[in-house]
Amino acid sequence: MPLMLHQLIRGHILQKPQGRGMDYRLIIALLLCFIRPSKSTEVSDPSKDEFSVTEQPVTLKSLPLDHTQSPHTESSTGSCMCTEEPGTSVSDKEPKPTQTPQEFQALASQPKPEVKPEDCSSSVTREQMESLGNAITDFGMDLFKKLLNETSKPNIVISPLSITLGLAQLALGSMNQTESQLRRTLHFNSFPCAHHSLRLMQKEFTNQALQIASRIYVKKGFHIKDEFVQTLEKYYKSQTQLLKGKSADDTKAINKWVEEVTKGKIKEFLREVPSNIILLLLNAIHFKGYWKAKFDPSVTAEGLFYAEDGKSFPVQMMQHPKYPLSVFMDDNLNVEVAKFSFKQNMSLIVIIPIMDSNISSVASELNIQELLPRFPRTKNIMVKLPKLDVDYDVDLNNVLKELGLGVIFSHPDFSRISDQPLFVSSVKHKATLELKEEGVEAAAATVVAMSRSFSMFSINRPFIFLIRDDHFGIPLFLGSIKNPQPRYHKKAQYQPYMSYDEDLRSEKLLGPK
Repeated sequence: MPLMLHQLIRGHILQKPQGRGMDYRLIIALLLCFIRPSKSTEVSDPSKDEFSVTEQPVTLKSLPLDHTQSPHTESSTGSCMCTEEPGTSVSDKEPKPTQTPQEFQALASQPKPEVKPEDCSSSVTREQMESLGNAITDFGMDLFKKLLNETSKPNIVISPLSITLGLAQLALGSMNQTESQLRRTLHFNSFPCAHHSLRLMQKEFTNQALQIASRIYVKKGFHIKDEFVQTLEKYYKSQTQLLKGKSADDTKAINKWVEEVTKGKIKEFLREVPSNIILLLLNAIHFKGYWKAKFDPSVTAEGLFYAEDGKSFPVQMMQHPKYPLSVFMDDNLNVEVAKFSFKQNMSLIVIIPIMDSNISSVASELNIQELLPRFPRTKNIMVKLPKLDVDYDVDLNNVLKELGLGVIFSHPDFSRISDQPLFVSSVKHKATLELKEEGVEAAAATVVAMSRSFSMFSINRPFIFLIRDDHFGIPLFLGSIKNPQPRYHKKAQYQPYMSYDEDLRSEKLLGPK
């Protein structure tokens, strides 16, 4: 008998049994502080500005789509604005932390040689979009592994897509070493037209259960370049708003926008807008994914979830007698890997450590890209998985510094945003993850035991998860779950871990020995 597939997704919201759907919502914010902005410059009221850019229609080239809804066909305004490798636009001398704002401004205002734009085609191939998905996945895994080593929280939920979009918007305003470091960290070195590809990717996602919104808040009296505002609007549909200068009013306005975009799931993103903030970049994502086979709320019942230390606690477990599941075991990693398909070409991938392995040991050796091609055909299998109710928030400053982005917090070159000196004050990230009965209308070893028969797949142990778009491989959410329902379970009690056979017998699926 194979080992039982333990824990799939943890942390789901405890709502009425009729509650349906699987919700993944996340928001990331980039906060840029000023050093000594000029008092003589002012930002114009965005409500009175016209951001018109002459562009050619763009299309996705040769991308077979089988969405449940019609593919998006609206032509988009915006020509590709990709530039050559950083380092040729202004002086190669990077501003040092000891430079005064006046010296920094003088450097930024030096004559800049004309930069020849890259030849970004209005069409992109499927291979290019899949490569973009691989890059975002690699960046997401970089973040996840760093967070796993640093956090004391039981659960991690991040959106590689949302964080990428936030940092990509910041990259639009950067130059020289700053731009180079951002591209390297985002794994964009092989994508000269990354902004163009991200724009088309967002257009494609508008046909699915995914909403993406961006907004830029600017302190009144601070001047940002019109070209930066226009390119943000062109590639990321980022709306521009003025900060009123009153912390309470600005905090209320920002939190209201976040709440609207996330459909009420994130109500208080910021406790207070710091008085020295002059520029705020926000990106929010809301996703709903429906199961291909719905779970019956009437059979959801309390079950045990086993922690890595051997203790157990009760959680609400959903059940399905014949869920179409693709599952295999990796003997090198000591994991069970399962793929739950959603409608609208999305899927949930669950990686469950077994034997003596745990999330940390598996994550250190994990290469998701190597696992993805190995899924066998789906089979109807009895499935048990916990409902999820997970909140996660984190300041990404330290993690991003460890990944090579220390420059954006100390002496960056954001001269495409403004001639005045700027640096990033904080990168905030907050996410909520819900999994319900109906969804949301969601290596060296070449010899793997694919032939093993799984009569039941039970997710009752900590696991790593990935929610991705199956067309291009774009990772929407990534993380690990050790406590599926933090607000539900009672005081943990020690329960000896049962073997696969023992668990099946406890469920009366097998007879006595």
